[in-house]
Parts: sequence; structure tokens; C-alpha cells
Amino acid sequence: MPKGTRAEYTLIRMISFINQYSAILTYIILGLGILALALWRIPVKARRIGLLVGLGILLFGGLLIFRPVHEGVTAVTVKQTLAVGNGRPVLLEFYSDY
Repeated sequence: MPKGTRAEYTLIRMISFINQYSAILTYIILGLGILALALWRIPVKARRIGLLVGLGILLFGGLLIFRPVHEGVTAVTVKQTLAVGNGRPVLLEFYSDY
């Protein structure tokens, strides 16, 4: 554990988590806020169905918004990138969803 008190360390970890997942947290907070407003207007007997439909819409929307995009990197692109180095070391960064 780094120098400092345990409370400072916990605060730094919490801020790092919020920074890393800020888009997802914002989406969840705004989505749940809109859902709460919508459920407030729905009669009490229909709230369970409204809640399920609203959560389904939030989950599907999150899937569409936060899905990874395929960049289309091929072996030819990698060879061209390596050739640019002209014999010098080249840093290649790969990312996989799996």
C-alpha cells in the first residue's frame, strides 16, 4: 500500500474508479432518473410492467452505446506499420474483446 493513511488510499481508489467508469455511471444515473420520473407518472398497478420495460430499454440502449467497434486491422496493415519503422523497433498495440 502506498504512503499515507488508509482513508487517503481508499479515496484515491474511489476517484480512480469514478474516472475510469464515468460514462457508464452517468448513463446509469441519467437512465434511472428518467425511469423514476416515468414511473412516477404511471398508475401504481402498472409500475411493475413499466419498470421491466424501462430496465429493458436501458440495458438494450447500453448495449448499443457501449459496444466495441471493429477497426478492421488486417495482417497487411500490421506489415505496413512494421515497414514504416525501417529496421527500427516499432510499438504495436493490440486490443482484443476476448
